[in-house]
Amino acid sequence: MLDNSIETQNVIGVPVTALPFEAQINWILKWGRAHLSKVVCVANVHMLTEASWDSRLASVLETADLVTPDGMPLVWMLRLLTGAAQDRVAGLDIMLAVCQQAEREGLPVFLRAPIN
Repeated sequence: MLDNSIETQNVIGVPVTALPFEAQINWILKWGRAHLSKVVCVANVHMLTEASWDSRLASVLETADLVTPDGMPLVWMLRLLTGAAQDRVAGLDIMLAVCQQAEREGLPVFLRAPIN
């Protein structure tokens, strides 16, 4: 479930995290330091559109701890909604930043992908 202090904006029914790249990385690392298990969804417009008719996907996105804007259309929408400079928070960039910092701090990283 989204932390109340994490700013989100509703984009076609999905709460997308409206924070700069570094702030989102800092949340992930903060959870890791506290040994908390969290869900981070890296979302693009296609995923949000799919969630409009797939209730299971919608539920995952609505209850995720972070839903990052991975795609410029979501970034542009967040900029319009918030008036703030929103970064693209892409999955590959998240992985690199989190793994590099986790290595420096000796934090374990666990990844889970969906299984059909």
